[in-house]
Amino acid sequence: MAASGTGCFQALKKYKELPIYVVENHNEILPFIYRCIGSKHLPFQGNTIVHLDSHPDMLIPKDMKAETVWDKYALFDCLSIENWMLPAAYAGHFSRLIWVKPPWANQIEDGSSEFLIGENVKTGQIRLTSDKTYFVSEALWCSNKDLKNARKVHLEVITMGKGLDKGDTDQDINTESLANRISDHITTDDPAYVLDIDLDFFSTRDPFRGLYPKADLHSELQKLYYYHPVNTEDENVLQEAVYKRRSQLEELENIFHHLQKNRNLIGLQDSERLKSVKKVVDKVLAIYPDVTNVESTSNSNDGRKGIAQQDHQNASVNSIDDDQSQNGTAQQSLAAGESGDGDLGSVPVDWELVHDAGCTIDVSGLPHHPSTRLLITEMVESCLNKLLKTLPVPPIIITISRSSEDNYCPPEDVDFVQEKVLSVLRNHYSPTKLILNYLEGQD
Repeated sequence: MAASGTGCFQALKKYKELPIYVVENHNEILPFIYRCIGSKHLPFQGNTIVHLDSHPDMLIPKDMKAETVWDKYALFDCLSIENWMLPAAYAGHFSRLIWVKPPWANQIEDGSSEFLIGENVKTGQIRLTSDKTYFVSEALWCSNKDLKNARKVHLEVITMGKGLDKGDTDQDINTESLANRISDHITTDDPAYVLDIDLDFFSTRDPFRGLYPKADLHSELQKLYYYHPVNTEDENVLQEAVYKRRSQLEELENIFHHLQKNRNLIGLQDSERLKSVKKVVDKVLAIYPDVTNVESTSNSNDGRKGIAQQDHQNASVNSIDDDQSQNGTAQQSLAAGESGDGDLGSVPVDWELVHDAGCTIDVSGLPHHPSTRLLITEMVESCLNKLLKTLPVPPIIITISRSSEDNYCPPEDVDFVQEKVLSVLRNHYSPTKLILNYLEGQD
């Protein structure tokens, strides 16, 4: 748990200039936070992170063993944009997570909660005791009795910007209420926190909405991958919900992996879910038939490879590494490969990418709210300014994720958003040091 009182912070170093790290993909901020811990600018344990984002980023890498967190290089290799925060919490580096979200983000409801995070004694994986739908739908819930090395984590979820798009600022959280909720976690006696900003807080897209749109794939996947929330604290019900959800996702993964490899559904065990997938496959292929003579795309920056094939039935498809997450590299593949109307060009249907898109859907799917530049300006000047004025002390470091290459923050607006955000930060904090890591380490 976090140390308390001023004594533990007296030995910490202080930066002469407040560092602002700007990265492209959100998980790339963690090495800088670890470096800050290693240099004794942040305590080893019990830090707070104030996380402005349209997404919680509070998942856990699939199949990663809990012991991986103690090898930082192995850990960094496992992480993706949606699962970098909780492994650090399990390691004890974060004990308080404050997710500040825009009005269009509804993955977790506003409020305060606590949960335990630890190692599942049966699987050796990191799991947690929160019964919130966001975690249960990802099969991350676990009973306390099945955890070891458990730590307590406090989660605070706050919505900012309500009513701004309609000019009704009275809907937004007021400064006094915001200050009260922040002061529960950050004080002058306990100032160890990271201010983390994803630029898609101000404008965001669901990059999967444009995947094979003529087949209305997004709507079909919402039905196929939908999670029925249980909304209960009953552990038996939660256990059953986790089992069913895991079974659902594993069966769908196996079906689409088979389809990707074999280009057909022959040989799979018959089930109602397989019949539902077949209807989706038939609908997609009626509009996007598999093609032959696919040119090599090995020079693409999304890591997929196109293989020329003459046999239509065995036509291969650009593949995605099995180890990548549903919300990370897959979006980069989509953003890099899709044409202007959302199609992936003249390549065979990428069924593993279809599965990755489906895995982003539980109850409502990813938030989708491309903002006008006027609204972006209002969100920056209102929400960010209000938050900075509410924070009782400056952060130890500031991290910023652009999230534009994977198309979460609209690429055509990301520089505009970044300029606005940096201007506000520089006006509020001085002196600062800007590190533009996304430009290959240029300062």
